[in-house]
Amino acid sequence: MLARNFPSEVLIIPGIEVSSRDGHIIGLGVSDTVPRRLSADETILQIKRLGGVSIVAHPYDFLRSALNPEILTTMPDAIEVINSASMLHSITWKRARSFAEKRKLPQTAGSDSHIPETIGRAYTIVDVESRNVASILNAIRNGQVAPEGRPYHFSDRVRKIIR
Repeated sequence: MLARNFPSEVLIIPGIEVSSRDGHIIGLGVSDTVPRRLSADETILQIKRLGGVSIVAHPYDFLRSALNPEILTTMPDAIEVINSASMLHSITWKRARSFAEKRKLPQTAGSDSHIPETIGRAYTIVDVESRNVASILNAIRNGQVAPEGRPYHFSDRVRKIIR
């Protein structure tokens, strides 16, 4: 995540990606363990109870453990609408963005990087007054974010498999 109007120093935000029964959910600002295999709704509620920001990771992705957010009864704090690792990004990104817009949910992006070459392929621009974890988490919850990014190249996918 990048904060506008600040130097490019690194700010580390604790977080986890939880494998719910229904798909992956990101918990930013969470340092505690969230049990795996809960329902997506239970996972979102647990992340929120811990004071974190819940984000549905790579929704609609056909080839990974992706959540179809339309099954949710508990809305997350945000939806990841750009994920660089999504194989059929022209479909999945469009569906995720449409879901987020209909429900007026903040939109984020992530590179889902597992190799150095793909770090920063996608990112979330965060508009904050002060550069600290609490301000950034609140900005995400309040929709003061803009997703940016592009998909992996074929060579990145091959490199990821080899490593």
